[in-house]
Amino acid sequence: VKHYLAQNWDEYRQHYADTVKFRNNVPQAKEISLDSVISNWKQEHEMFSDIHYVADEDYFEMVVTDEGETWVNFWGLWSAVLKANGQKFEIPVHVTARFENGKIVAEHGYWNSAELALVLRELETQNE
Repeated sequence: VKHYLAQNWDEYRQHYADTVKFRNNVPQAKEISLDSVISNWKQEHEMFSDIHYVADEDYFEMVVTDEGETWVNFWGLWSAVLKANGQKFEIPVHVTARFENGKIVAEHGYWNSAELALVLRELETQNE
């Protein structure tokens, strides 16, 4: 989380296995690579200012499944200001990551970005 917030992409990358796949709000058939995720996060940081997680609104837990897999779960409240219009967004986020040999080998993220999508579409329409 801290490397995402600081845009420290080299350090961010170090936590992941080379073969990691991400399923952020998509099914397995649409999972993406680490390079694609970093590209997406870079674009996000270009669009928003003051990206952070709200203090006292985050929680981590580690679980070991019946199959012996280690997963770390994160719940947080993502907050940022859209640079295009100054609108503040607060979006509850859940991310779960599976670890093997100290590296993340799979990550799933879940959040509702509908309000943001509507605002971005409205801005796009205004600029046409």
